[in-house]
Amino acid sequence: MKKTVKVLIQIIILFFLSIPTMAADKEQVAIVVVEHWPPWEIAHDAKKRNVTDGLAVEIVKILFNRLNIKVKLFNAPWKRALLMIEKGTSDLIPMLSRNTEREAYMVFTIPVYKEPILFAYSTDKFKAFEWKRWADLKHLQIGVTRGYSYGNFDEVIKKHKLRTQTVTTDRQNVFKLLAGRIDITPLHLTNAVSMFNKIQENDRLKLKFAKKPINENIYYFGISKKSFLAIRLPEIDKSLQEMQNDGTFKKILGEFYKPI
Repeated sequence: MKKTVKVLIQIIILFFLSIPTMAADKEQVAIVVVEHWPPWEIAHDAKKRNVTDGLAVEIVKILFNRLNIKVKLFNAPWKRALLMIEKGTSDLIPMLSRNTEREAYMVFTIPVYKEPILFAYSTDKFKAFEWKRWADLKHLQIGVTRGYSYGNFDEVIKKHKLRTQTVTTDRQNVFKLLAGRIDITPLHLTNAVSMFNKIQENDRLKLKFAKKPINENIYYFGISKKSFLAIRLPEIDKSLQEMQNDGTFKKILGEFYKPI
């Protein structure tokens, strides 16, 4: 009888000792949803469906290495990526702006990057294009990308009933510019510069930016409220701030680096 009781006690002790290890193993993998969006997220395969590199990917990997959290990249189109965050089937999405709709199902880190959003145009359409007021855009066909947030410009489109055409990628809008199918398209400057560098020179030289920005966009990492990462947000913010202070961001971003 005593031997049986002793064995049971040992089993119980081993069970409770294993619980922290089991929980840690279960919780220490963060699913980060990505898609090909140079220079932030880069896929090298022909179909651009397997992101492995990029500035945002490098920031994420270093961040979670410091927090002793494993990272798994999951590739998905932007609209599905947002849905995965909402449902909690992925944990984090890098480099997105903050708005009321997203705040319903995400928490956000401290700012990661800040850049202007500018209207791009083709010199085949305009010798030079500049604008001062929203009303200046009413007669134009504007290409926008599905699922993107352009800050207050989203509300401007509705308020001023601007004419827009929606596609799934910025690249499609750029080629619609070159084909004369739209007049202007708002682009995040860093991504646009990277994208233009991969276009044939005779086309690239036609692409210009209006000087006046729509606004200055701030990128965050968005975390699903259903993710285990949500309760670790203070730790994540602390590590991101340390990376900004200790030169890690400057080393990763290179020519794109701007202090926030």
